[in-house]
Amino acid sequence: MKIRAIIVEDEALSRATLEKILERYCSNNVEIVGFSDNVQDSVRLITQVQPDLLFLDIKLGAADNGAFEILQSLKRNDFHVIFTTGEKKVEKILAAHKLQNTISYLLKPLSIDEVIESVDRVRFKMEQNDVQSMQLQIDQMMKFVSTLYQANIDPRVEVPVKSGIEFIPLGEIIMLRASRNSCLIYCKKGECKESTRNLNYFLSVLPQTEFFLTSRSHIINLHYVEKYTGNDGPTVYLANKCQASLSRSRKDEFFKALRAIQKR
Repeated sequence: MKIRAIIVEDEALSRATLEKILERYCSNNVEIVGFSDNVQDSVRLITQVQPDLLFLDIKLGAADNGAFEILQSLKRNDFHVIFTTGEKKVEKILAAHKLQNTISYLLKPLSIDEVIESVDRVRFKMEQNDVQSMQLQIDQMMKFVSTLYQANIDPRVEVPVKSGIEFIPLGEIIMLRASRNSCLIYCKKGECKESTRNLNYFLSVLPQTEFFLTSRSHIINLHYVEKYTGNDGPTVYLANKCQASLSRSRKDEFFKALRAIQKR
């Protein structure tokens, strides 16, 4: 018995590529029973067709959380899902949550071998007819899309700490200060977290439109700037009584970045 699959994908090239791979390399195991490229049509199609497998793009057009909206809208969710995405951050979230191999995903551009492998895993699970494994997949799947949804609402930065990894919302961070080979992160609620990574790491992962390197020792969140003074050395004052030194060579760039963020 073939796996009845629906492809939910709004990019024509990606949709055609996946269809071609399935027809050429997985036709013995998979029958494509429908296509959709938006949230509303997907919900109707899945409800009507009741597929065994859903190839689900994370983002559909303007819907950054298309996958979340679809899965939340469905009363029936006892089908397998293979997520597809072109965004590397999704892979990081998956890896960080260690989802026990209950969630499959494909990164674009699609790999023939990875598509075949993902289909084989679904076929194996269906043959096992393991109700507990299916329920675990559903629970983990919903946990994943909820995490992704929250990440898109309030973007988070991956912060390596001694105990593992923490995900801190960008809006919570006021300032980062270098501390030898580590880094201190000052947060809006008054917390100060120590990361095992140095300031250069955060300089590479934080959005430069919102965070600014004021000196070799400080990165600040421009949203929390309260005042600047040149007395006793250029200093930027931020919320929660945080202070950051400002290199004279960075002064012009600092005011330019500050004006840019105030215009938003």
